[in-house]
Amino acid sequence: MKTVIVAILLFLNFTSCTNTASVKINIDGKWKYVLKNYSVNITFKNGFYNSSNHHDDLIFHSKGKYFFLENTKRAKMTIVLVPDLVIEQSDTIIQDCTYLDVISATDSLIIVRNPWPFDYLDKKRNADIEVRKVSR
Repeated sequence: MKTVIVAILLFLNFTSCTNTASVKINIDGKWKYVLKNYSVNITFKNGFYNSSNHHDDLIFHSKGKYFFLENTKRAKMTIVLVPDLVIEQSDTIIQDCTYLDVISATDSLIIVRNPWPFDYLDKKRNADIEVRKVSR
């Protein structure tokens, strides 16, 4: 009887020590976030993304694959957007990856750390940004 109780306690101890920082969300659909005069619309579907960044009157489109990256030194997980190569005439353009550090997540709202690449220009440096689901 003692062996059974010890085995159960060990099992509970090991299963309770799992990484509670991992987040499981259904990300497929259309999402949007806004920072001052900068907004981003992202559509996730089956491991691929398509984004449209609007900054004043400039519009930048990007598409590629996305991944979930778990790092124990980060708060939760990171959504990594890896854009496709763009080939214009004989030039190959390599776009930067985007890293969305997830703070908290539900099926309709994801709180991420400020993903704006020029955050040193923004007064809301390292601010938490609400990414809302627009539609499925």
